[in-house]
Amino acid sequence: MLATVARTGPVRPSELAAAEQLHPTMLSRIAGKLEAAGLVERLPDPADGRAAALAVTSEGAARAAQVRHERTEALRAAVGRLDPDTRHALAEAVPALEALAEAIQQGNA
Repeated sequence: MLATVARTGPVRPSELAAAEQLHPTMLSRIAGKLEAAGLVERLPDPADGRAAALAVTSEGAARAAQVRHERTEALRAAVGRLDPDTRHALAEAVPALEALAEAIQQGNA
């Protein structure tokens, strides 16, 4: 959830719940824990004074970047241990995987 808020910018909890496929009650609990940890903050929604948006703090952005870096390095190491044919097959599959990721992000998959 932190990564999504860091990537998308301020987002309404209802939109975040849909993106993360979480029940709003569960999202509220997680958001509360992230807020208590200083990783996200609630901001008033400029378009609707009754609503709030979740935004990543500088500490949250740093944590999200750290996790992304660690995951990238773990994936790089794992791919490096594969045989050359398998690495080549993965490289060939990248365009299809990127298209799938885009479709999922757009809600088309």
